[in-house]
Amino acid sequence: YTPGLREAARLLPQREAFCSLHCPATPAALEEARRSLAFREAWLFLERMEQSAGKAEPAKPLRAPADTQEGYLAKLPFRCTGAQLRAMREIAEDLSRPVTANRLIQGDVGSGKTAVAMYAVFWAACCGAQSLLLAPTSLLAAQHFRMAQSLFGERVALLTGVTPAGEREEIRRKAAAGEIDVLVSTHAALYEQPAFCNLQLLVIDEQ
Repeated sequence: YTPGLREAARLLPQREAFCSLHCPATPAALEEARRSLAFREAWLFLERMEQSAGKAEPAKPLRAPADTQEGYLAKLPFRCTGAQLRAMREIAEDLSRPVTANRLIQGDVGSGKTAVAMYAVFWAACCGAQSLLLAPTSLLAAQHFRMAQSLFGERVALLTGVTPAGEREEIRRKAAAGEIDVLVSTHAALYEQPAFCNLQLLVIDEQ
């Protein structure tokens, strides 16, 4: 960003912010450095997003029935917030376009990010598409799997590093035959590389 923007947002120069972060003179100086560096990181991320948006590749649009969101909400044991509903609508619009969707969901622990991400999976399934959901740990993958089971029943599978060989082969077969709508996995799926018959959506859960 430009010096003018830095001044308008009351941000420290990058070098000064790094020095103050490691050796702050006061708690207020530490917070000012943290805010300046967080702003810079967010700005760079948005720049990369804009650049990638300009190079969006054609993709198959996923257009689900008009009542898809109502059907999904009816399956949840809680009421979604306005922010969650807005994010769901925006994701549905992304997936309905004939270009590759690329969206980041950010929020505190317990803010409901999983429910929003699972809505994207539900939307894709209503369009006859398969999804792959990657989690950073086996524990988190198991949690996502249980939620996916409540939505998809037997049309969901869990693949982790401790999945027995026989189960792995069955998961590969089901993915290739279109018998599962979503595969929940750790990054083990990147090494297993199961052959999906119609994989259209990738959701990455990162800490």
